[in-house]
Amino acid sequence: MFMKKGQTALEYLMTYGWAILIIVVVVAALFAMNVFNPSAWTGETASGFASFKVDAFSYNGAAENGIVNFTLGNQLGSTITITSVSVTESSNGTEVTNSSSIQLGPNGEIEYSINETGLLPQGSQYSVDVGISYTWQGQSKFDNGVLSGKAS
Repeated sequence: MFMKKGQTALEYLMTYGWAILIIVVVVAALFAMNVFNPSAWTGETASGFASFKVDAFSYNGAAENGIVNFTLGNQLGSTITITSVSVTESSNGTEVTNSSSIQLGPNGEIEYSINETGLLPQGSQYSVDVGISYTWQGQSKFDNGVLSGKAS
């Protein structure tokens, strides 16, 4: 009579023990394949810019203490003068400003490459705040946005 209870308990433990072991192995395999790393699944985004279109941006975290590359496009429909562009890397707070005055016609584009923004390991997630000071129709304006993605 007591043997049946012991046998039932042993069968119960063996059945669910194997199931738990399989679950642990599957979770370990998924972890090894980097499935649980959110930066592996996020794409590159440019958000928050009202007056500018931002294309072809990247963050090279290893070169020359970090380089941010991006293309700014004028979406205001008339000529503007960009007075400064500042870039702040969110994780380390490093801010770099390019204060050259550049005229940009309607639908015009200009490429920026800003150095010394901070080292980041390749493949790590970055978030860069970009502030643009410009003059439009005689008035000083400011636009800002965020570039994010994986460092190359």
